[in-house]
Amino acid sequence: MNPLISNKSSIVTACLVILSFLAITMALYFMRTVLVPFVFALFLYIVTSPLSDGMTQKFKFPKWLSITVVLLLILTLSSSFVLLLGQSVKTLIQDSDLYQMKLISFLDTFTKILEQRGYGIDMDVIKGYLVELPILYWIKGMSGIIFESLTTISLIMVFYFFLMVGERSKKENGIFSQEIRNNITSYLMTKSFTSMCAGLSVIILFYIFQIPLAILFGVTTFLMHFIPNIGSFIAVGLPFPVILIQYGFSVETLMILVILSIIQFFIGNVLDPKLMGDSFGIHPVMIMLALLFWGFIWGIPGAFLAVPLTACIKLILMRYDWAKGVTDFLEGHF
Repeated sequence: MNPLISNKSSIVTACLVILSFLAITMALYFMRTVLVPFVFALFLYIVTSPLSDGMTQKFKFPKWLSITVVLLLILTLSSSFVLLLGQSVKTLIQDSDLYQMKLISFLDTFTKILEQRGYGIDMDVIKGYLVELPILYWIKGMSGIIFESLTTISLIMVFYFFLMVGERSKKENGIFSQEIRNNITSYLMTKSFTSMCAGLSVIILFYIFQIPLAILFGVTTFLMHFIPNIGSFIAVGLPFPVILIQYGFSVETLMILVILSIIQFFIGNVLDPKLMGDSFGIHPVMIMLALLFWGFIWGIPGAFLAVPLTACIKLILMRYDWAKGVTDFLEGHF
């Protein structure tokens, strides 16, 4: 075969692959309003369908009854989650003036320390800015986010209901074979367990030290642990301003930060790897790239879905010989 024709064919193929990738990325971006709830519902279905099957096969429940029980369980858990967040935001709104006063008091102390060292700061100007801060507006914005989350959860439940009701017999040659379902279920269940351990540890720690918004920061820690690599840093950084306002530059602040760091380090570097192994064999660099890619097109939900989505793609592509180069690349064989 003429080398010139062969090179031309390779260039055409590469261009088509690049154009297809860009087209798929744009489609994913513009359809994120529908696709994000559907993907969440799909993963929820993969995780919970064994429970429904177990009730049908082991306890001889009718199919409709097992689906109803699982749906009620999911609705109860999601409602409890939203109620906890709502209660935390309500507490934040009620105590917003108190937090503002504590912040001003903390800045007074901080200014005195600086003045003792020869640095002069005009606190009246800073206090003027603090008083005018639209804290209530920001908190109402958080309420809007919770309301938006309720809408998303409702859409997830609609998709999930139709996935459960329209379930067919599982075939090994389907896109989501039993191997893929088992791997994704194992990852999500294990990650949920370790994230729950982290969230409960934070709630207990904050209750011991009487840090406000303990439940809110516990839920935030639970969610942040689903974001690989950077989630733990965010979970430690978010409550830092509240801890600083509560205790200032003190031994208690240092103790809380050290304990938080130990919790995050132990769960992220000891418990997670021990329970989850090599995370589907995806290279850490590819996990970071997946986090950036899915986060770019789907925002925060994309960051949560980055690892399971990439793992699904890898497990599906492993079944095709022509995709071996892609799976090797995901495993870090650059």
